[in-house]
Formats: sequence, C-alpha cells, structure tokens
Amino acid sequence: MENRFNTIATAERQALLIKAASMLHRYGTPAHRMERVMKRVSNTIGIDADYLYTPTALLISFSEGNHRTVLRRIDAGQVDLGKLVQFDETLEDLEDGRCTIAETNARLDQIEQSSSRYGRWLPILSGAIATACATVFIGGGVREVIFAGTACAALLLWSAALRRWAPQEHALEITAGFLAALAAILAGRWFAPFDDRTATLGSLIILVPGYTFTVALTELANRHLSSGVARLAGAGVVFLALICGVAIAWRLGSDWRSPPEAIERLSGVWYALAVLVAPFCFSVFFQARLKEWPIICCVAWIGINTSILASQWKGPEFGAFLGALAVGAASNFYARCLDRPAMVAQMPGILMLVPGSVGYRSLAAFVEQQGLQGIQTAFEMALAAISIVAGLLAANLFVPPKRVL
Repeated sequence: MENRFNTIATAERQALLIKAASMLHRYGTPAHRMERVMKRVSNTIGIDADYLYTPTALLISFSEGNHRTVLRRIDAGQVDLGKLVQFDETLEDLEDGRCTIAETNARLDQIEQSSSRYGRWLPILSGAIATACATVFIGGGVREVIFAGTACAALLLWSAALRRWAPQEHALEITAGFLAALAAILAGRWFAPFDDRTATLGSLIILVPGYTFTVALTELANRHLSSGVARLAGAGVVFLALICGVAIAWRLGSDWRSPPEAIERLSGVWYALAVLVAPFCFSVFFQARLKEWPIICCVAWIGINTSILASQWKGPEFGAFLGALAVGAASNFYARCLDRPAMVAQMPGILMLVPGSVGYRSLAAFVEQQGLQGIQTAFEMALAAISIVAGLLAANLFVPPKRVL
C-alpha cells in the first residue's frame, strides 16, 4: 500500500522524527516507551529508522535515501505531563491524517515554546506542600513537616537560580544537601528542638532519585541495558552528591548537633490528609492539565492505599508490588478507555510508592558509621524498587496497554 507521506521530501520527514524524539527525551519518557513510540511514528510516515536512547544522548539511524546516523546530546528536562499529552495528541492526528507534516512541525514547535502552565510560583508552592506530605509519610512531626516544606521552597528557588548560571546547575544536589542539613542543625539549635535527620530528609525528598532508580530497573527489565545502566549510575551519583553535602554539614556543625529527638508523630488523620493532598501537588508540579487531575489523583489514591493495606497484611515488599500493580493496571485501563498516555496517570502514582527515602537513610547510616544498618537499608530499597518494577510488568499482563506511551 502506497504511503501518503511518500510525496514529502525524505529530509523533511527525517527532521520531524529527530524533533519528535528529542521532545520525548526532554519530557522524561523512559527508553522502552520512547523507542516504541518513535518506531510507530517512523512507520506512519514511511521512514525506516532505528533508535538508541540513553539519558543524555539520542542516536537515530536512517536507512531511507542517503544512509546516515544522527547523534544528539540532550539533557533530560523537567517532566511536563501536560506537554506529553499534547505531544501524543499531535502524533495521533498525524497518524490519522488530520494534519500534515508541516502542520505537525508547527504544533510541536508551539508545544515546546509554550510557557509554564501554572506560572512560576504555583509549582514551587505545590512542591513545598508535596514535600511536607512526604515528611508526614516518613514519620516527621509538626516541626519537621514545617521545616521540610519551607526548606524545599527555598531549594526550588536555589535550583532556578543555578539553572540561570549554567553549567552550575549540576552542583544542585551537593549544595542542596549541604544547605538543607546545615539549616536543619541551626534551626534545631536556635529555634525549636527537632530531629534534624528527619527534617533534612524531608526537605530533600523531592531531589532524592527514587523514581529515577525505579525507572532504571524498569528499563533493565525491558532489556534496554545501555539506558538502564546509565540511568542507574546517574541515580547513584545523585544519591552520593546529596549525602556528601549532608555529611559535610554534619561534620561542620558537629558541635551544635543534638542527639535525635523523640518525634511526636502526627495522628492518622494528618497521614490521611497528606495522602489526599499529595496527588494534587504532583499534578501541579509536573504541569498536568486540569482535565487530567481526577485520573491522576484516583490512580495515586488507589496505589498508595493498596500498598498500605498489603504491607500490613504481608510486608512492605508485597505492599510495593501490589501497589505498583494497582497503579499500572488503573493507568492502562485509563489509557485504553480514553486513548491517552498511561504515563500521565502512572508516574505520580508510582512516585507515591518509590523507596527514595530508604536509599537516603542507607547512605546516611554509612556516614554515621552504622554499616550494618546501611547495608540492610540499601537491600530494603533495592527489594522495594524491584517489587515496584515487577508490579508494573504484571499490570501489563493483566491490563495490556492500548497505547505505547
């Protein structure tokens, strides 16, 4: 059957594929999903191409016309779920013949150049509230929650400032770890006594790469070894940079640190409120469109509550597995019913389950010369992450995804 795009110049079609793959890379699409999407788009417009994706590079080999290979050095940007949906809608219109290649190019440019959906300050506020909720999850009390939310807002502003002083943005993790830990020590000594360890972890939780670690294991499970290993190494470096900054602050402020305070944990009502509020904050922080908020929140609530109940029944590993299974199945069901990317609902739901705080505590235990506890906690993190990956893979068996994204 003759492809309707064969009348378009090969170079123009190849340029569209390069742009589309680059945008998927910047919006945080995992390797196994990105390569499948791009193969489908390539077949649609009649171009034979192979793709190799890593977290920092994109390699595309074209067999049409003059055989050539294109290499793009691309740093992943902040995940933008709203743009991801718009991107998916644009490619769907291209596949169905509702827009030409030129129109698709114009729409992709418009999506890429569009400004933040919620302005500058609302994502920072939502990130601070999400951090406060996460601090409740890890057992913080009122003082730790207040400190973590306030410190997170300051760190997000610091991150924005570093991005303007490129390439100093790569110093974010080590400087954030140092500033958060030092601020926690000083606040605990001069303002109100609290557990600076929990307060520091809470304030850094949004930077802890637990989700990246889980995605890396997912890519490895899908046999995307180059991307999975690179992403795993990147997550490890971020963990080490964070804890290095924290360790320097702990050594510098060793004379001011007090023994860990007994935390008066918040009641179950506050925990339930944190579970209720956190998905809304993730929706804003990751720029999801308002119409996607209900499904994001419902999937996140289903996942976290399933995980809590299953953990109480058969332990944390089973809870992580069953929670991820619930998130994956609900996300795939949404994708099948509404023909939209499952990633939109899946990513915030998985964020509620990832064991990032466990990984941080493992490294912190090593810093405080508690090696046995550090090894045990590291193993718990790895086991929880693998359980989440297994749950997502099982979800694809029970509810096969209709769309690739």
